[in-house]
Amino acid sequence: MSSQPHPKDGASTNFWLGLMSCVYFWVIPSILSAACLGSESLPKYVIALIDGRKEPDQENGRIARYLDAALARHGLLPIYIDVSRPLPDALPLANVAGVLSWFDGMVPNQPGLSVWLNTQSDRCGSTLPEVMIGNPGGDALWARLDTHETDVAILHDGTRARLETAPEWFQSKERITVPPGRLIAPMVPDYAAPLAVLDGTDGTRRALGFQIENRTWLSDRAAVVQDPGESWRWLANPDRIVEAFTGHGPRPVPDLSVFQGRRIALTILLADGWGQRTAASVQSSLGTPAYEFAKEILGSDGAVMTFGWPDPKIQPELEDRAAFAAGVAFAGKPHVSPVPISISANAINFQASFPLRLSRSEDGTANATPRIIPPTLPILEGEPGFGDGSGLHTRNAAVAQSNIPWPSGPDTLLMRADDLLDFSAREAIKEAQQVHSSSTRNAMDVPRYAAWLDGAASTRLVPRTSTTWDVRDRGNLDTMRVDRAEKWALDLPKSEGVLGARRIGDALFVTLDPEHDAPLLALTPRHETDMELAGQMVGIVEARPTLSNMRAAGCRTQITADGHGPIAFRATHRPDVSADGTPLDVTLVENAKWRVFLPNAKSSRTVSFAVGCD
Repeated sequence: MSSQPHPKDGASTNFWLGLMSCVYFWVIPSILSAACLGSESLPKYVIALIDGRKEPDQENGRIARYLDAALARHGLLPIYIDVSRPLPDALPLANVAGVLSWFDGMVPNQPGLSVWLNTQSDRCGSTLPEVMIGNPGGDALWARLDTHETDVAILHDGTRARLETAPEWFQSKERITVPPGRLIAPMVPDYAAPLAVLDGTDGTRRALGFQIENRTWLSDRAAVVQDPGESWRWLANPDRIVEAFTGHGPRPVPDLSVFQGRRIALTILLADGWGQRTAASVQSSLGTPAYEFAKEILGSDGAVMTFGWPDPKIQPELEDRAAFAAGVAFAGKPHVSPVPISISANAINFQASFPLRLSRSEDGTANATPRIIPPTLPILEGEPGFGDGSGLHTRNAAVAQSNIPWPSGPDTLLMRADDLLDFSAREAIKEAQQVHSSSTRNAMDVPRYAAWLDGAASTRLVPRTSTTWDVRDRGNLDTMRVDRAEKWALDLPKSEGVLGARRIGDALFVTLDPEHDAPLLALTPRHETDMELAGQMVGIVEARPTLSNMRAAGCRTQITADGHGPIAFRATHRPDVSADGTPLDVTLVENAKWRVFLPNAKSSRTVSFAVGCD
């Protein structure tokens, strides 16, 4: 860990090789090098091939519906290429992890597409991993899997339909059956590792998924299924599909769900129904307006939130005068962030410069790379009130029920003004807001969270070794998440610009020092603790105050703190802790983990940790 972090000048703008098993099923390698030789940083994109004649709206296509979230969790974004249009001559292949396709049947110019794919691999200097779902698209593409489309179409009658599946590839705990009908089920090619094998009625064992070298094929009949409720759900594990591009070792990605070890909470109140009132009562002949309840429920100083209505300072002419009054009442409060919005029939659009999602430029061109656009939230369905299964209108995670954070976004409490007019809904909001603003979460307003999103889009991870990375161009992003880190811990002595880490499940959430311009993240094999410490070092686990500028010298570690509340940290021995020279009580939480409480103050302070200084 660096003892002299560099000041931050400002936000920067910026497969598997199939291993064959002679004992039927399945050994899959666990280490993957960069997709393109000479690639400076970990890949961020996947080429996503679609047939625009059948899926003209890429945002609502199958790859987007079923795999966008899994790709995002692993730090990848799809670059959509429409194979029914001219293929682009140039792509930023240094940042491409592989190729993903999902076709229904024959696609145009299959030989040309196969040659184009080979050309991209030649440009890389190594073969790009490919994952094909459904019908690969024709003979020339089936040949890439060492099999042929003419050999694979069968009429399945639904009998003897149990699949034998590779471990961890399928999510259902029950036996998976394949509905009757025509399906693609080839013989497993020589030297291929099967992922799903179907007993056919003719006694022939056919595959619904296999890997051959670094190419993977999965039948869409084995990938997703339509349940009795007419909705589609995954049978296959989408994370394993994505791991075809990322490998199985530890992988760091920008994280948007945790800040300094605590979950991020984001509250958004939509501006519908501000002019509506509750039914007339004894207390009020007109009924109480919705925004009066908003002030009662959400007006506390600790409830950071965003009101989704036009900011009166930006748009003074507002047809809904009650909404205007609500805006004036709340706009001056330090914990409220007004955001201009427009509401259409299907979505709510934030009219602001910050991003909440990524989109793509024109398909099939050299500029087919993600671009940042204003955020959109889907319109909440159903009647006013909290009638959904979770009891709350939430996005990304159920605020009150979820124990593990959704790794690509905050706990988002999304509510409508209409909901405030219903007693049970108000009580549900109060309960959720208590959780949202509790000491277990870091409340964050939209502009600040937007800066994180911008940093997540620009961040580059430059590998030094298989377990060491430079973090570049991160802007205001302050948390990295290391997935598949169950056997790994943060190596704090070898890291630079890192405050500490917290483990949640198999993921390691690493807090970066906001004042360090180019952190170095290093891992070490995990032993008894979640963090390897030198004898006199301190590593932050979680903190309510905002911490920065950690510096270590000898037996002492100092850090700048803004705000108040608990700080949990690891140290090999009981430390002496003080804030601007005033001693703080130190409590042992568990082996090598301690906690102090930093009292409220008007300005930032220097917190000092002394370990073994006597």
